[in-house]
Amino acid sequence: MNTKKNNRIFLTIIAFSIIFSVVSCSPESDSTISREKLADVLTDLYLADGVVESGSAEALIPKADSYAYIYSKHGITKEQFAATISNYMEEPKDFVNLNKEVTARLKAVSDQISPNILSYGLNVHNLWNQKTTWSLPEDGSTTAIPFKIDPVGQGVYTFTAVVRVFPDDQSLNPKMTCKISYADNTSDIKSVEIEKNGVAVEKTIALVTNPTKQVVSISGWILDYSEDPKPRHAIVNNISIKFKK
Repeated sequence: MNTKKNNRIFLTIIAFSIIFSVVSCSPESDSTISREKLADVLTDLYLADGVVESGSAEALIPKADSYAYIYSKHGITKEQFAATISNYMEEPKDFVNLNKEVTARLKAVSDQISPNILSYGLNVHNLWNQKTTWSLPEDGSTTAIPFKIDPVGQGVYTFTAVVRVFPDDQSLNPKMTCKISYADNTSDIKSVEIEKNGVAVEKTIALVTNPTKQVVSISGWILDYSEDPKPRHAIVNNISIKFKK
């Protein structure tokens, strides 16, 4: 079976996977969206599920968070999308023709992106700009491992690190803190606590940018703490920052 046929079959599977997951659990709505907007939404949904030249089983996993962002991006609701799809299900030929148009769009996108980037807006490269493994006190007896990167767009920034803070660490209230700063001098900040028990745990923070504001920086502290700095005893590795539209 050639690659183009594989992609068409894969796209069909994704289409019905998305449709079933949305329509089957959505309340009815009298409001629908235009054909042109539906094509835009479906293109983004398929891309969010990694269908562009991927053929990957991972793309079959629903990405509800991505769906919600896409609905918001296009100014529609999940219910409107579901109602529109339900209408198209009554005219399968119309939906097939619509899918042909969407497939053409996907092909145009796939010609412009690296084969290594398999899902919409997903930067497979780590945006973290420092070394990914730290050992304290060797790498700084009181460091909080601060970081700051330039934004790459509006979307979701996910910060991940495997952290091990030992019982003799003298910092107060250790935590991982991440921040999105905007041009109007406001910011979105989120923290997760870290226990001082000597056990390595993966900590993750996901921050969604405010689409109505201009993002100027992404920053934070992998080993944040309260009050004055005190001697640290911790190991941190596998630090990463990933971005998805």
